This record gives sequence, C-alpha cells and structure tokens, in this order.
Amino acid sequence: MTRLALLLGGLAVASLPLAAQPSRFDVASVKRSPDYFGRDIQPYVGIPQPGFWRLRDLPVASAVLNLYPGHPLSVQVVGAPEWFDSREWYDIEARTNPAATAEEIRQMARALLAERFKLALHTEQREGPAFVLVQRNDGKLGSGLKPPAVDCTSFRAGGERPNDPTRKPNADRPACGVLGWLPVFDHTRVVAAADTRITAGDVTISQIVTLLGNYFNRPVIDRTNLTQRFDIELQFTADPVRANDDGPSIRTAITEQLGLQVQDGRAPIDVLVIDHIERPTPD
Repeated sequence: MTRLALLLGGLAVASLPLAAQPSRFDVASVKRSPDYFGRDIQPYVGIPQPGFWRLRDLPVASAVLNLYPGHPLSVQVVGAPEWFDSREWYDIEARTNPAATAEEIRQMARALLAERFKLALHTEQREGPAFVLVQRNDGKLGSGLKPPAVDCTSFRAGGERPNDPTRKPNADRPACGVLGWLPVFDHTRVVAAADTRITAGDVTISQIVTLLGNYFNRPVIDRTNLTQRFDIELQFTADPVRANDDGPSIRTAITEQLGLQVQDGRAPIDVLVIDHIERPTPD
C-alpha cells in the first residue's frame, strides 16, 4: 500500500471565520459486490479524488488499509474477523463537494466506514516476530551488491534519469530505483533455475527491506550497518516446493548473492487493532 500525501490549505484571512470541514459525504452507497463467477472483475481502491471516493470488488480490508496506511502485512492487523479480508467483496461509491481536499475526503471515508461498518480501531506498537537482516559472518559482500554504475544524485534531486551503460538490452533494471518480484528471463538470468528477481539501481539496503518484508509477510529490520548505495541483483526460486532443488530459496540467495543473512528475531511492530467491525446493512 502507498502512504497518501496531505494537501495543505492556504492561510485564512483573520477577519473571516474559518469554514467548517465537511464531516459526511453528500451521498454514499455500500453494497456487496455481485457474484464474481462469469464476470469481469475490476478490483479498485482509489486515493481520495476531488469530491469522490470509491472501492470496487475488494474486501473491506482494502478500504481500511487504504485509509490507515502503514500496516501492509497481515501480522500488522489484529482483531479482524475472517470476512475482513476474504472474498466477501464490497462496492463503495461516495461523493461530496468537488472542492473538498484529499484530507477532507479521507476523513469522510473513515467516518463512512465507522457509520456503515461500525468500525472502531486504534494503532499501537507491539513486540512481535520479525526478521533481522545482518551481514554474513565473514563480512564479505556478494556479487549481487555492486557499486552503482551511474550516479543518481541529480535524478534524486529532480533531474532526468541517467542512462545505465551496464543495462542489458530489453532488461528492466532501473538506473535509479527498485523493482521487485520480476520474472527472470534468459537475457537477465545470472542464477540457474531462478524464476524471480529483485533488482535495483543506486539504492541503499534499507530500500529493499520493505520488499523482503512483503515476501516473508513479516517486518524485516535492517541491521547491516551498510549505508552506501549499491546496484542490487537478487535472483531466487519463489516456489518453496521447488526451491533448493531447482534454484535457491530467497534466504539462501540473500546469503550467497548479497553476503547478508536473514535471522529470526523480535521487534516493536506498528499494529492496527480492529476493536469492532460489523457487516454493513444493505442500501
């Protein structure tokens, strides 16, 4: 999920009263999605748009996590009933004044879930299982970590993306940035039998831990003490049944290709606690 930016309003004139923010949508519809068998499914949950918020063909979990970002892993949501993120899908359409800001619409969408789903929640930190990423015992970095082929300083400051002279024809590794869960093709293969890759250009190790956490469904804590930037290439077999026989598992690949290790641990985790939620009454 992407953290949504706040839109900042201008300064109010001192002699004029501040306009009250709208607290409810002018019109809203909450319905169970039609049976998905035999029809075109178009799942969608949108960022707040001028006067409009929408969810389609998705469980209520998608709406909640969209409006309360920062909890992308299932271990970061507790207290939810089984139907919260199941194939019990909903369509939500809500409209208000097009002049409403994104933050106002976000607050109205939260209020809508509280009204129609009786949603009550809070956030807290709890100690929970995590993976800790450290350097390998011998301290040697793997061949999958290389000095950046290009300097992306200007790009990060808002300039144009530079060309990467090491990029293979039709390869998809960005010169500056991260791509994850890509298929391995013959022209990008560096590890026999690998079928999945994480690839990045001029990034820090901390920039790939979220991708690793999504794969493991557990927070990954970066304790490598590596602050320099790298070009990263990690290739592995995603299917745990095929891993090791047909190609390295992701943990083996991290050790062999990056010179890092994934260790079991515990750490404070940001948690979204669902205190109460009900199925909505039909429109």
